[in-house]
Amino acid sequence: MAPATPSSSNLSPSAKSAKSGSDPSTQPGSSTTGRDASSLDTKPAVRHKSPPPPPSSTSSILAPAAKPITPSKSGESSRQTPAATEANDEPPVPKDIINMDIFDQILELEDGDNYEFSVGMTQQYLDQAESTFKDMDAAFDKKDLKQLKDLGHFLKGSSSALGISKVQHSCEIIYNYGKCRNATNTKDITEDVALNRVAPVILRVKAEFREANEYLRDWFQQQGANF
Repeated sequence: MAPATPSSSNLSPSAKSAKSGSDPSTQPGSSTTGRDASSLDTKPAVRHKSPPPPPSSTSSILAPAAKPITPSKSGESSRQTPAATEANDEPPVPKDIINMDIFDQILELEDGDNYEFSVGMTQQYLDQAESTFKDMDAAFDKKDLKQLKDLGHFLKGSSSALGISKVQHSCEIIYNYGKCRNATNTKDITEDVALNRVAPVILRVKAEFREANEYLRDWFQQQGANF
C-alpha cells in the first residue's frame, strides 16, 4: 500500500509552491512580473519633428509581408532557381528601414507644422520607386543588365536623399550586378551569374520598399499630416 500523501489543503504556501515547481515571485500578482512587463514595452515615444526609430528586426518586419511582390510572369521561374539565391558575397543588410539622421534633416526644412515639404518629397519618391520597379521587371525579362544598372543607380540616389537605407543598399547591389560585378564591386562575374544573382535582389528590394512606404505613411498620419 502506498504511503498517504498530505492533501494540498494542508500544505503551506511555500510548500505548495515547491510542489508545483513554480516560484511565487513569478506568479501573476508578483511585483517581478510588473517590472518585466514594463520592460517589454519598447515602443518609442513619438517625437515632434522626428519619427521614432523603425523596427530593426528583419524577421518581425517581413512577417506581415511574407508573400513576395510578384514580378512579371515571364521572369518568375528563373527567379526561383538555386543559382538565383546564391549571394554569399553580399554585404549585410542595414538594420534600420530609415536612416533617422538623414530623415531628420528633411524635417528640419519644414516651414511650419503641416509637414507639407517632407510629405511632398516623400510622395514623389514613392511614385518614382513604383515606376522604377516596373522598369526593372521589364529590363530583367529582356536580360538587359545595362538598364538594370542605370535603374539601380537612379533609385539608389533618390533613396539615399530620403534616408531609405534598405532600399538604397539593395539598389547599390543591383547597380553592381548590372555592371557584371559582384555585390561588393570587388570582382567581375559573368552575365549569367549576374542575372541569376540580381533576380532575388529585385524581389527583396520591393519588400523593403513596401515596409518603408508603410512606416512613413503611418508616421505622417500620426502627426496629423495630409498624406
